[in-house]
Amino acid sequence: MFRSSRTEGPRLRCQSATQNCLPYSKEPTTGRDVAKFGTFALTPVPAKRVAAPLIAECFANLDCEVADSRLVNKYNLFVLEVLKAWTDPRQKNPKTIHYHGHGKFVVDGGYSQA
Repeated sequence: MFRSSRTEGPRLRCQSATQNCLPYSKEPTTGRDVAKFGTFALTPVPAKRVAAPLIAECFANLDCEVADSRLVNKYNLFVLEVLKAWTDPRQKNPKTIHYHGHGKFVVDGGYSQA
């Protein structure tokens, strides 16, 4: 998640398991300390609604703003409103990777049709 200076809202990125565009780091990584685009070989693409750029290697990007932050102190939970969504049409049925904590990830299974 990236925070945007233009809207003060976060940007959410969805990565595919095959591209794994956001490498895992055991240590927290902040843009104040690390030039993430150069360090992780990511390609920035200008966004339309927020200052933070899209990441070209991700199959989806969501520009958001915080709609409600009342649950942050108690549950560390932000309620977000999506302002703009972008998907990469070249990536058909991407398998997504999900972080489960403690260095463990899971990759989506196959597709089935009802």
